[in-house]
Amino acid sequence: KHQYDSLNNDIQSSKHQYDQLNNDIQSSKHQYDQLNIEIQSSQKKKEEIISQTNQTIESKLTESNQQLSNQIEQGKKQINEILNQKQILEHQNQQLTNQFNQLNNDIQSSKQQLDQLNNDIQSSKHQLDSLNSEIQSSIN
Repeated sequence: KHQYDSLNNDIQSSKHQYDQLNNDIQSSKHQYDQLNIEIQSSQKKKEEIISQTNQTIESKLTESNQQLSNQIEQGKKQINEILNQKQILEHQNQQLTNQFNQLNNDIQSSKQQLDQLNNDIQSSKHQLDSLNSEIQSSIN
């Protein structure tokens, strides 16, 4: 029973880790979506600046374009970092799932062993009862 309780505790811990990883993945997806919105917003600002400017402020337009390009590059780097984190989390998630499945298998195996032990005990008890009956019979 102690092993069974210990395995159950391990399963609960694995489930908690599994849920935590799922939460982390959801958070990464949210960050990814937010960055996409920021990139789209930056591109809209870029188009508005171009439509509002003319030849006389071409140098300012070039500067704005450069700033926006830098923001987009930074956004791409952040997206790549998040995608890498997501990949790592998914790998860890798979490892935890494998551990969880292994623990389940171990519990099933332990349960089978316990059932077998119980059967052996019942059989031994039956043999003892039979022996006891024979002894009682021989005494009488």
